[in-house]
Amino acid sequence: MNTKRISAAAAAAAFVVLGSATSAFGAYEAPQISLELSAPSVTGGGSFTATATSDKPCDSWTLEFDGPTTDGPGTGAGLEAVVEFSTTTVGADETGTVTATCFFDDGSVTKASAPAQLSTSADILVTAGDIAGPTDGGGDDDFGGLASTGGPHLWLAIGGAALTLAGAGAVVRSRRATA
Repeated sequence: MNTKRISAAAAAAAFVVLGSATSAFGAYEAPQISLELSAPSVTGGGSFTATATSDKPCDSWTLEFDGPTTDGPGTGAGLEAVVEFSTTTVGADETGTVTATCFFDDGSVTKASAPAQLSTSADILVTAGDIAGPTDGGGDDDFGGLASTGGPHLWLAIGGAALTLAGAGAVVRSRRATA
């Protein structure tokens, strides 16, 4: 009789202990993360901002841009991480990917394991830059599509020709004087 009571009490205790431990770990929810970019595209040589957010604090954030850049990854911690990436100039349009990774404690019993992580990513288009100045050669200028640097080009040409003639005249006169 005592043995049945002890066995029943041990079984009830085991059920309570195992049931509460399982429900405590099962109740933990991973954070919900999102990533927003300041623009869907950027001209090569420009910059953009990546903002990663979470509904629960992250022990650390890593934001990486896999595209035309010389910037390394950005870091942060908490509910939000904001990183500005600079792009390099490109000859043709390229698509780059920004990846945000949230490292967090998942509530596991073993602390020797690496922290849990969640990642999300977004694409950004890096466009080739335009060439400076008019490219159609149209308009009311006589520059043939080149940018106007400001200067009276006709008077500069006349002045250059006059100086060239004056220099040639000086050379001819000096040769006559020495001959």
